Amino acid sequence: MRRPQAAPDADPGLDRDARPDAPADPSPSDEVFGRVDRLAAEFLGRLRCGERPTVDEYLARHPDLAPAIRELFPALVMVEDLKPDSDETIGPPAGPRSPADDRPPDRIGDYRILREVGRGGMGVVYEAEEERLGRRVALKVLAPWAVASDHLLRRFHREARSAAQLHHTNIVPVLGIGSDAGRAFYTMQFIHGVGLHQVLDEIRALEGKGGADLYPADSFAGPGDVTVVGGSARPLLRDPPPPLRRHRAHPGRVDPSAIDSGARYARGVARIGLQVAEALSHAHELGTLHRDIKPANILLDAHGDAWVTDFGLAKAVDDEDLTRTGDLVGTLRYMAPERFRGSCDARADVYGLGLTLYELLSRAPAFVEADRHALMRQIALADPPRLGSITVGVPRDLATIIHKAIEKDPGDRYRSAAALADDLRSFLDDRPIAARRAGPLERLARWSRRNPGLAALGAAVAVLLVAIAAISATSAYRLKESHAEVERRLWDAYLARARASRRSGSEGQRFDALDALSKAASLDAFVDRRGELRDEAIACLALADLRRVDVRRIPRLASRDRRLAFSPDGRRVAIGDESGAVRVLDPGQGGRPPLVMPGPGLPVVLLEFDTSGRRLAAKYQGGGSIRVRAFDLDGGAVLLDEPVPAYDAALGFDPPGRRLALGLEDGTVRIFDLDGGRPPASLPGPPEPYALRFDPAGRRIAVASTRSGRSLEVLRADGTGSVGPWSLPYGGQSLAWTPDGEGLAVGGGFRELYLLDPGDPEAPPRILPGHKGAIISVDFSHRGHLLASASWDGTVRLWHPESGEPLVVASSPEHWAVRFGPDDRTLSGSRDGESIWRWEVADGDEARGRFLDLDPDSRAYTVDLFPDGSTFASGGSVGVRIFDRGLRQVALLPAPAPASAEVLPDGRSLLTGGPSGILRWAIEPDGESIGFGPPEPFGPLRGRRVGRIRADGSGRRIAAVIVGSPPEVALFDAAPGPGTDGGLVLIQDHPRVERIDLNPDGSLLATGTWKGEGVRVWDASTGAPVAVLDVDGSAEVAFNPDGRSLLTGSGRAYVCWGVGTWEPRWRVPRREASNQPGKVAFAPDGSIVAVALTRTVARLLDARTGEALATFEPPSPDHLSELGLTRDLRFLYAKDHGGGTRRWDLRAIRGHLDATGIGWPGFPRPSPIAPADVPIPRPPD
Repeated sequence: MRRPQAAPDADPGLDRDARPDAPADPSPSDEVFGRVDRLAAEFLGRLRCGERPTVDEYLARHPDLAPAIRELFPALVMVEDLKPDSDETIGPPAGPRSPADDRPPDRIGDYRILREVGRGGMGVVYEAEEERLGRRVALKVLAPWAVASDHLLRRFHREARSAAQLHHTNIVPVLGIGSDAGRAFYTMQFIHGVGLHQVLDEIRALEGKGGADLYPADSFAGPGDVTVVGGSARPLLRDPPPPLRRHRAHPGRVDPSAIDSGARYARGVARIGLQVAEALSHAHELGTLHRDIKPANILLDAHGDAWVTDFGLAKAVDDEDLTRTGDLVGTLRYMAPERFRGSCDARADVYGLGLTLYELLSRAPAFVEADRHALMRQIALADPPRLGSITVGVPRDLATIIHKAIEKDPGDRYRSAAALADDLRSFLDDRPIAARRAGPLERLARWSRRNPGLAALGAAVAVLLVAIAAISATSAYRLKESHAEVERRLWDAYLARARASRRSGSEGQRFDALDALSKAASLDAFVDRRGELRDEAIACLALADLRRVDVRRIPRLASRDRRLAFSPDGRRVAIGDESGAVRVLDPGQGGRPPLVMPGPGLPVVLLEFDTSGRRLAAKYQGGGSIRVRAFDLDGGAVLLDEPVPAYDAALGFDPPGRRLALGLEDGTVRIFDLDGGRPPASLPGPPEPYALRFDPAGRRIAVASTRSGRSLEVLRADGTGSVGPWSLPYGGQSLAWTPDGEGLAVGGGFRELYLLDPGDPEAPPRILPGHKGAIISVDFSHRGHLLASASWDGTVRLWHPESGEPLVVASSPEHWAVRFGPDDRTLSGSRDGESIWRWEVADGDEARGRFLDLDPDSRAYTVDLFPDGSTFASGGSVGVRIFDRGLRQVALLPAPAPASAEVLPDGRSLLTGGPSGILRWAIEPDGESIGFGPPEPFGPLRGRRVGRIRADGSGRRIAAVIVGSPPEVALFDAAPGPGTDGGLVLIQDHPRVERIDLNPDGSLLATGTWKGEGVRVWDASTGAPVAVLDVDGSAEVAFNPDGRSLLTGSGRAYVCWGVGTWEPRWRVPRREASNQPGKVAFAPDGSIVAVALTRTVARLLDARTGEALATFEPPSPDHLSELGLTRDLRFLYAKDHGGGTRRWDLRAIRGHLDATGIGWPGFPRPSPIAPADVPIPRPPD
């Protein structure tokens, strides 16, 4: 137990002014120590009576004294066990001493005894002369009674050996060892000096104190306490010691000169400490511990040098302790607390030296108890008074060093004597010490005292530097402000550039804008406006784009190259020239020579790859002759060489590449078998064909003609018929099937791109205007989500196939062909085979849109996500549609329209509302698909027209709007008990009610209106009103899934209300006021909410604070009808009134924002991507 340090005038039980007779004031700590003393006495009494009391017994009786009992009682047991054994007595024999015992011998061996200079517990030290060498030595002789003890004799020899191994200027050297007439002795260098304990006595005498009572005989318990003395203590006393502080009740005046002299005295003490610490460090390095450092074992010679002596208790660090039961090694007053626990290392010597230096400065021992047990308790539990509280003039650093050296816990002391020496040396050199971190000003002051000349010069330089710094600071401030202003303007310029690029619709609309935003994010300006960069970046990520990344020149083999084709995987390009030679290149292979396929000597006018890129067909024409050849590019074999009787001819491979179709001028389509050698088949088709394409399955062939009136037909490859024709102006020149074969793109000289349903010639085509010249090449991406077209107008365009929305326009020379790369991330094109252009493709999939309804009167009324987020249901004017995460419509439920939809929380049922009530559709997973229905009536509202439906968090309580004049709200149980009304409650007191929501536990209902007033809250079990909220006009209502708040969205603002208090917590105005209610969708955990900031722009808010997290502006102005957030925060869905849906991929957006340095603070990282193989819904039977 370590006792806290008390103030000097209120430290119970300790010396308050370094005097042993200082009065003690009563205090609670005195009472605690008194109780511990009494318990210790009782404990020792029981031990000595033969009892075996346990420490646990006293802990149980006195739990408030547990720390003191645990620290003290084991030490008391150890002290009792250390008493001498009965069969051997350590110490001089009992009985009177004779005068002969005190008379020194005349001679011992070769040494003539001059005088006795010291006597200890087990030996005597004489000044003697070594006659053979004629030198003075100190001769230490073991007492006769001690020679009889093998243990003491071993200790005596060990002392001699330990000291003899040490060679240091501050350790008294041993010169020899021997014995004479049964007397053991060893010789040492004779030191003309005094022990530090005598120095302390002289100091106390100078101060008018008697020091004898401070050193009672029993307080020096070591049997080897022998002192070698001689000379005087004047070297240390050239400067008087620092004056002692007096009791605070009687403050005295201290002469400043005394403080100065005290500081000089303290430096003398530090020099002694440094010498002793270095000597101990030397001993420790050689593996020897002293174990009895105290003033009496440190000599001070006439030159002021300290000498460490008396290694009688020394011990090798890695040896077994030779001390046995019966020895109490070391002087108790200077013994480290851990010694009572049987632990000893170099830090115990550091502790003893620290107490010695403490005593030199305070002129009193750190611990003053006379009773052995009381002294042990004081050493174990009490801290010595701080030096600064009992004496004046002790430098702060020296006091810090000494108090660190005498810490109770060894881990808090210096780790070695060398570390103590380093700090004492730093103190003497006026440098910072390791025990206390010096501030910059203090370090400067120390350096200045050590280097006054340089300090004066430095001061002059400092004044000059200050002047320069002042001027520089002013200039730097102005420069910084100027730089900041430049950065602010540059930041604004980057943001303006990004917005202009995003709205340009041209090449770079996304890539250039994101690059500008990334540069703005790297600036330090407008940190508080970083949200503007984030929102602009999200809007850019919704765009598709093209960025030119490569233009490669192709060396010619003839005077002019004529035609070019890309393989479907984009890895090969075929180029035909006027000589008829066809070169097949791999642009990624650098200088690898091309594969050259010989021709018939006619110019190449058309080239076509099969889907694998391993076969190539070429059409040759010139001089009234036309031929078609097919090549195997792996082996170079000619698979087909067929003359063509007329000018117009189109050709194309089937998907496996086994058949080649050739359209002739008379309308015949001949199909050649390239592998089996079967005779060609003939199909009737449109005359004068210009383009020909097999569908992805190889079952149909689309043939485009240049003849007006009969421009396109789709032939069945098995010869069983055809679909069409379609009449297109100017005829078709380029064809591309969608990957699923459900759509066909046709380009030609009519400047417009046509998207057809190849199975229904009566369906009106979707016309994509924009090109200013004939469209000569079209290609779908492999996923079918992009369509590329190239035109004579010098542009390449990307389109959204479903909506027909133009996505981006890239300017380039006229291109004969464009082709998507295998991963749809690149687009390649070439003009006349002179060069190959490659663009990087961004598809804008971060905000994928699906546009399903061409009927402008179709509407979507509700959106509800399935619990796992894999699918969602959209109710509207054509029934209920089911979509997967990829926005594919996978089912259409024939619910009576107009329909609303609500998925129950367990994911097993879908409720739809319509003109005849509520229908329940069972959801049944079945392997890789999900079944719906058949539908069955649900609830008590049969025959009533039902609008919106809501369920509580458990799905047990249902609320539904009954459409009528006036409208009502019905609440009922999803599973009513037999013979009950199902808890039906009707609410009729909110005019024009349309929007509803139940809180998670189903106890509260919130209602909003369409063009009505206010939001109201009701008791869902009784229909009783609970609160009326001040909300203007039409309003959406939604309870937070955590049940603690209600969000209302009107045409003006979103307001979060606390449930129970019904006070607003935050308010977010909408960007533009309208009469439309604000759309609301909470994340399933209630942390984030999606709202419609305008009719077309969505925003994510922190549901707790209303802080904006991100704004989502779509590429086209979609009129939002509903919003939804998936459970994993991966996707935000936005449904528009036209039936289309846009899906924002929050995970991908987060990745882009982090990559550009903009970041997205405040938004949690979405969970890992959900598996792609989620069950696909299947329509009801």
